[in-house]
Amino acid sequence: KTTAIFLGIAFAGMMIALIVSSFLAKGVLQPIRQLIFASHQWADGNLDYRVEATQKDEIATLAETFNLMASSLKERDERLKEYTQQQIMKSERLATLGQLAAGVAHEINNPLGAILMYSHLSLEEIQPDDPRRKNLEKVATEATRCKNIVRGLLDFARQSEPNVEEADANEILKRTLSLLRNQALFQNIKITTMLSPSPPKVMMDSGQIQQVFTNIILNAAEAMDGEGELIVATRIASGDGFIEIEFTDTGCGISRENLDKIFDPFFTTKEVGRGTGLGLAVSYGIIARHRGTIEVKSSPGKGTTFIVRLPLKEEA
Repeated sequence: KTTAIFLGIAFAGMMIALIVSSFLAKGVLQPIRQLIFASHQWADGNLDYRVEATQKDEIATLAETFNLMASSLKERDERLKEYTQQQIMKSERLATLGQLAAGVAHEINNPLGAILMYSHLSLEEIQPDDPRRKNLEKVATEATRCKNIVRGLLDFARQSEPNVEEADANEILKRTLSLLRNQALFQNIKITTMLSPSPPKVMMDSGQIQQVFTNIILNAAEAMDGEGELIVATRIASGDGFIEIEFTDTGCGISRENLDKIFDPFFTTKEVGRGTGLGLAVSYGIIARHRGTIEVKSSPGKGTTFIVRLPLKEEA
């Protein structure tokens, strides 16, 4: 009889324990299943799905955290879509402008060359004190400016694929600086170089990259109005397989509203006659075709920093 009573009590205890554990398991496993289901929904792109928390416990806190994470992912996804859409529109606009630029440039190049040739011939025939000479000089000057604009249009429209080969970014920088530092614009500019001692080779079109460096350095010199300091540095970006070439000047800087426009064709803050607004647009296209990026940091009165990032040569 004692044994039967003991077994009955034990069986009753086991049943109670089973019922309680089943209830507790249901209260824990169901929310976890909901979290797993929500994770699959978010992984499939349904970032609007939310986990409903019916109790106020640790599981409910975890559900709120999951919902917050989903909200953050949705916000980031929307920002990424907006940025991607802007880049697509920008690419389409640049492609359209390139086609238009090529057509316009070729149409006006020949008559422009004739204007320049005959204006210079007329200047050679006119005496220095002739009152008509000043007008002809203006014609020649403005025609030359148009020629520079046409050249910029052709460079922008050409969009040729780079002829890549192994090259040293430091050597290209040194060659560019040696060509520019003796110009009158750089006489009162201190150029400081902080080059990486032994950078790896980069697959690039040396001529096109030199054109990019020249555009950035000339813009820096003009922003400093021929007086200030230009710091040129190279370094290996940590862990992402890129080399960074940084140009920092002490010039007038760029306002916030203009930072997003500086790579747009024909956008310039220079005075009329001092720029075509195509140099940075051409440079942007060249770096993009090298699978690199150009980043700019600036604020008015505090100078400007351009950072060009180019992918390193992949090891065999």
